[in-house]
Amino acid sequence: LTVKINKTHHTIQMIGIPPTDLASLARIILSSQCKSIAILTGAGVSVASGIPDFRSPGGMYDSLRPELITATPYQRQLMEAD
Repeated sequence: LTVKINKTHHTIQMIGIPPTDLASLARIILSSQCKSIAILTGAGVSVASGIPDFRSPGGMYDSLRPELITATPYQRQLMEAD
């Protein structure tokens, strides 16, 4: 697997077949070809660890105090309605 990064156009191109098992991924990471690693995750990735997401009961939206953050009155209304 080869990854080409175009810093001018902010694009990433993957060439080849990505690994489908943990051992193959480990070999790539440990090889001299691997220069850096970036891990992208989605919303809620920490929920399994017991950290509440924003919208679940007990999450940030339940405890958020809009008056303590910089927001316009309209934005505060939207947060309260959500």
